[in-house]
Amino acid sequence: MIWQRHIERQQNSSFTIQAYCNRHDLSPGMFYYWKRKIAGTADSLPASFQELEILSSDHAIPVIEVHLGEGKLIRIEGHVSPAFLRELLQC
Repeated sequence: MIWQRHIERQQNSSFTIQAYCNRHDLSPGMFYYWKRKIAGTADSLPASFQELEILSSDHAIPVIEVHLGEGKLIRIEGHVSPAFLRELLQC
């Protein structure tokens, strides 16, 4: 899980959460959300939703991949509104 890796890396670094998020272009609110969710239970994500990853790219068009498990994924290319991402994450 991408957020678990970020949380572990931040904890093993000398950066505060805010500094780590700034350095990796992450939302501190999302970081705290996933930190609480992961700490609550190892199975905190529904089985159908495994991972959301925002891929960095040398291209001008951003890419977001949502891994649904069993080899299924949703790939979104282009700029996406924050409201759309919030709605997507609530599924």
